[in-house]
Amino acid sequence: MSTQRSSILAIDGSSSVGVCHGPPDLPPTITTWKLEGRARDLLGEMLLDLRTRIRTLVNDSYGFGNVPIKTVVFEKPLLNQRTPNLVMQRKLYSIAGVIEMTAYELMVDCFEVDAGTWKKSFTGTGRCSKKDRPYKPMVRCEELGWRVGNMDEADACGIWTTFVNGLNDPASQRLLGALFVNS
Repeated sequence: MSTQRSSILAIDGSSSVGVCHGPPDLPPTITTWKLEGRARDLLGEMLLDLRTRIRTLVNDSYGFGNVPIKTVVFEKPLLNQRTPNLVMQRKLYSIAGVIEMTAYELMVDCFEVDAGTWKKSFTGTGRCSKKDRPYKPMVRCEELGWRVGNMDEADACGIWTTFVNGLNDPASQRLLGALFVNS
């Protein structure tokens, strides 16, 4: 996998999708996608919207003056006691499947990261919850000077940053600060 002058797309998937993308040596672009569709009904419309948005973003990244997206990374869905609802599990695993399928279709690398892994890397603790106030990933984004509008965007930033950190790129290390300096 070569990330030389390529961008990484990080996705925190749900009905409200946190998106963070950019090359490892520059501050990322951060946004939220509100997926179309009736989340309580069949998921087809919502999943098709997700696929279309990923395809558009990756294809547009090959335009003149852009740094193409060649890697997609997303949070691995968890099967745990906090998500006993089968409809929610189906939704989360379907989103993960669409992300992987679309990356494969576009011939870009695709990786998943465990929530505890990116949270520990990004905030220093793997045990932060969206119920915590303040929410640690949002605090970390603020420390980096990144404006995030919600927790999904902060999570996508954490996923992106954790992947970028794994590249051992000196330029990205300067961008991300002391928390990510390898010893």
